[in-house]
Amino acid sequence: MKYRTIKFSKIITEEIIREFSSLTKDFHKVHSSLAFAKKKGFTNVIAHGFLISSICSLTVYKLMGNTHFIVSQKFEYNKPIFLGEKINIKGVCKVKSKVLKLKEIEIIVKSKKNIKCKGFILIKKL
Repeated sequence: MKYRTIKFSKIITEEIIREFSSLTKDFHKVHSSLAFAKKKGFTNVIAHGFLISSICSLTVYKLMGNTHFIVSQKFEYNKPIFLGEKINIKGVCKVKSKVLKLKEIEIIVKSKKNIKCKGFILIKKL
C-alpha cells in the first residue's frame, strides 16, 4: 500500500520564537536568553516543543487541504531544536479507521540527519 507523504523544511528564527512566546505567554528564559540557555547546558536558545508541534501540524493541510481536522497529537522531543536551526519535517499519512474516517500522520523532524522530534497526529475527515 502506498502512503501519502509530505516533506518540507523550516528555519527556526528569533521572530518565530518571539511570536510563539507572545502568543502562548511562555516567556521561559531558555527560549530567549543565550546566556541563560548556555548556563543550563545548551549551545543556543531553544525552540518551544509546542512550537515544533505546531509547525508539524502543517502536514495536515499540506496533505489533506481543508478536508480533515486534528483529533489529537503526541510528540516526543528527543533533542533540542536551536535558534537558527533548519529542520526537515516528514509526514506519512496512513489510514487508521475507514469506518471512523480517521487517519494518522507519522511525523519525523530531523536536523542534519539527527532525529530531533517524532510523533503522530490523528486526523478525521470533515
